[in-house]
Amino acid sequence: MDVNIEQCYDLVIDIIKGKKVANIVSSPGIGKSDLVRKIAKSLKLKVVDIRLAQCDPMDLVGLPNMDRTNNVTKLGSTDNTIKRSCYAPPDMYPLEGDTIPKGYIGWLLFFDEMNSAPLSVQASAYRIILDRMVGQHNLHKKVIMMCAGNRTSDRAVVNRLSTAMQSRLIHLNIVADHKVWLNWADDNDIDYRIKSFIHFKPDLLHYFNPKHTDDTFPTPRTWSFLSDMIKPMVVLEDKKLPLIVGTIGNGTAIEFLEYSKIFGQLPTLEDLLISPETTPIPDEPSVQYAMSTMLAKEINEGNVDTLMLYVNRLPGEFQVITLTNTIKKNNKLIDHDCIDTWITEHAEEFI
Repeated sequence: MDVNIEQCYDLVIDIIKGKKVANIVSSPGIGKSDLVRKIAKSLKLKVVDIRLAQCDPMDLVGLPNMDRTNNVTKLGSTDNTIKRSCYAPPDMYPLEGDTIPKGYIGWLLFFDEMNSAPLSVQASAYRIILDRMVGQHNLHKKVIMMCAGNRTSDRAVVNRLSTAMQSRLIHLNIVADHKVWLNWADDNDIDYRIKSFIHFKPDLLHYFNPKHTDDTFPTPRTWSFLSDMIKPMVVLEDKKLPLIVGTIGNGTAIEFLEYSKIFGQLPTLEDLLISPETTPIPDEPSVQYAMSTMLAKEINEGNVDTLMLYVNRLPGEFQVITLTNTIKKNNKLIDHDCIDTWITEHAEEFI
């Protein structure tokens, strides 16, 4: 069964409480690493990130050394002392006796790219995951483990997990959910034009065709990358198209750039403040989405009474979108008289 990121968070917490190991799987760019960091932060765990695809088996068991001396009887010899090798574990693993880092209560040992690792590396990970041992040494009791990988159906560089490894993990499959992502986008200052576009074209939040020939494709991760670059740009000019194509792929980039031009055709904030009851209401849904996003971005304590006169003239669906995003941006506005009145009159729609 598929789950979104929010559902996955709750289920991973259940798995951790049950003292089992979660394996989260998704198409590239969905946000698995962000999820792991969020879980670690909530549990006050220090993340130890191990990319299994870049490991060889010795990275998981350690290297042999000759520091240990054992007294044994050597047949046919008067010298009964023989040096035997042992495995020295890599220092990235928290072991029994290690000091917990200040500010944390333990570690989250994160095996990323699990199904991109060769089977020999997967086999070396069995003992760590099942027996909580690195070579001959026990993991620290305050270590929690998680794994992650990409879907085999997406033609990412993956190997099918062996049946032995499959049965040692609890598997969760994550898919993109535009509503969940838009909530995340509000909290992470994603560019308003991107949020508006995803409201309008939710299927393009994550559009991945394994047979695609572009250099990249739209994912939650690549939209976030694009936001970082375009936020300083008041207007997106045509000459920026190669930048957008190089971030989210060709077809989606063209659609997004054309959509972004709508914002230049909208009434200005000054127009709305001067004539909120006569400024024209857009007819096209795409322009209405853009208008709602722009209003949510601009409404504040000082202009809310005036701009609500315009909001109340929008089609009902876009009133809801505008007010939902406005309150997410500034939840103090929910107590303002004109917004409180609107919520009372539209309670069912708003909820």
